[in-house]
Amino acid sequence: VFTDRSTGKPKTWSWDFGDGTASNLQNPQHTYAAAGSYTVVLVVTNDAGSDQASKVVTVNPASKPVANFCYNRNGLVVIFSDLSTQSPTSWAWDFGDCESQAATCKSTVKNPGHTYLASGTYAVSLTVTNAVGQDTKTRFIDVDVTVDGFCQ
Repeated sequence: VFTDRSTGKPKTWSWDFGDGTASNLQNPQHTYAAAGSYTVVLVVTNDAGSDQASKVVTVNPASKPVANFCYNRNGLVVIFSDLSTQSPTSWAWDFGDCESQAATCKSTVKNPGHTYLASGTYAVSLTVTNAVGQDTKTRFIDVDVTVDGFCQ
């Protein structure tokens, strides 16, 4: 996203993004097709004339997310905390107890809570997604009505 910070009340804007594309919007948004360094030029014009400025913009490739999480438990109640990296935009949790709680065994909330019906070991999976791809992390967690734990 590019933001015009020109002074002198410009009436027109001409952006050259350095990759063969351009825009006449005051504050354009542009997606580069490849990583690299680009010289961006802005020419603004008002009644008194025109002026230009340029800056080198370095674009890094986006990366697919890396799923990770921890959890706090208080008996059968477990609060999950997303620790994923690379800016996920969606979360899909499977709490591992769909046989007993089909209606509530999944969530799309970033940091969900879940109440298990019984003590046991459950395979909890988190799948995170962003514009580049997705990743899944599965952990086996022990849930016991008498045991508490903090972000394990």
